Amino acid sequence: MDVKQTLRQYRPALAYAQKCFRELDDAREEGLRSPRLDGMPRGGGGGGLDDQIARIDALERRAAKAREKALALAEEIEEMIEVLEDHTQKSVISLHYLKGYSWVKVGMILHYTDRTVRRIHGRALEELRRRQDGIRET
Repeated sequence: MDVKQTLRQYRPALAYAQKCFRELDDAREEGLRSPRLDGMPRGGGGGGLDDQIARIDALERRAAKAREKALALAEEIEEMIEVLEDHTQKSVISLHYLKGYSWVKVGMILHYTDRTVRRIHGRALEELRRRQDGIRET
């Protein structure tokens, strides 16, 4: 997979993991408040405690899987960043892809114009690709 594609996958993976955990929290709160779970029979077959537990279990598995994917991507990206020798390149890649900052904000943090930051980014990607290709060849 291309370096840039790998870098771009992290933020959506993180957002998806956060969404999964919000849904899990909502399901847990709903289960605690639900009048259906008070042990009293009701008409309409709206499901009971077993259904709620099964739903929460499924959401827990999905959230754990999403978290693992996001953590694995973050670890892979951090390993990629560590390979770079230039501290500024490391900072640009980290701030943009891991923190999710725009090019303008990255430039403000590092005291560069966004154009300069994009040039630094381009050189960092070239270096990462060169190193990735070097690893594949050996």
